[in-house]
Amino acid sequence: MNVGGAQKVVLDYARSIDKDTFELHIVIFFVEAPHYLEELESAGVNIHHISVSNNLLMLLSYARLRSLIESLQPQLVHAHLPLSAVFLAMATRNMPIIRLYTDHSIFCHYHLFTRRLFQWLKIGNSFDRILAVSRASADSLQATNRLAENQLQIVHNGVDTDYFQSTTTYSSSLPLDLNELLIGTLTTFRTPKRLDLWIKLASSLHQRYPGMRFMIVGNKSEKGKIRDLVSNLGGDDFIEVLDIDKNSKPYYEKMDIYLSTSDYEGFGLSLAEAMSMQKLVIARPAGGNLDLIEHGEDGYLFSFTENIEQMRNEFITFFNNINPDIRMNARKKVVREFNLSVQSSKLTNFYKELIENQHKNQH
Repeated sequence: MNVGGAQKVVLDYARSIDKDTFELHIVIFFVEAPHYLEELESAGVNIHHISVSNNLLMLLSYARLRSLIESLQPQLVHAHLPLSAVFLAMATRNMPIIRLYTDHSIFCHYHLFTRRLFQWLKIGNSFDRILAVSRASADSLQATNRLAENQLQIVHNGVDTDYFQSTTTYSSSLPLDLNELLIGTLTTFRTPKRLDLWIKLASSLHQRYPGMRFMIVGNKSEKGKIRDLVSNLGGDDFIEVLDIDKNSKPYYEKMDIYLSTSDYEGFGLSLAEAMSMQKLVIARPAGGNLDLIEHGEDGYLFSFTENIEQMRNEFITFFNNINPDIRMNARKKVVREFNLSVQSSKLTNFYKELIENQHKNQH
């Protein structure tokens, strides 16, 4: 919840959407109520918690969701991630209701069962509008599903740039040598994040620059797994593993460089937050990272390789030839293109447009 992910995006949008215009209800499926319910409720959101222990039971409990929707009678329903879309399409079948779906990742990388179920049931055809969070996300959806013309549009995730703003005053250049750098990442313990690659690259850099320090910040429930991986790859002496609190900003403040080694990203929310904090960001050219970073202008992109020596040499080259305005450019880009208020306005405009069109068609 605290490190990127669709849930965090939904929470950010829930805080920012105009409650005078929209009455917002969120349905959450968990065994136990998640810790962020209080945050949602304090943001003026109505919460409905349906207790299920796995995805299959979620799908089988669609009648409970249908009953809830019948009682609420919303004008529009919005699903996030493909299984939720399947579930919502089943629960609202034959209902005169507007359906919206946001895909937060790269469709071709979802679990095979999820992809096949989505395609077999032609779930995309059940939604009035489908939103992708990046060009890569949109391309993957279009390549794997037969979507109607103009049904698919891109709405990037948004960053609260007023909050994710560094308290440090930067000079025009990074006043550090490589031995003084603190390099960090915020991540989850999932294979596509390629923490193994991150740790191996950190080890290679540390061998060359013994003063260089590293920090991995993850969810508390995953801290043990991350620490075990660090130990197995020999990084105990120079990589600090921290579990994130509700507030991620202090961790960005500590970093000089934000480093991502993901194989793919739907959008790269943590990367965008680091850019908003004026951190030097270095990532692989993976999915949504390409929407965020213009190489050499507001961040740096590795070659898409797993050769650690090549990645280390590229990293050193980036640093030694740094664009003096790169960190300020990064923040300006996020403020201009990925500001939460801008993206939230785009989303609410979709809501209004779809509702108005429905009214016109009914009359």
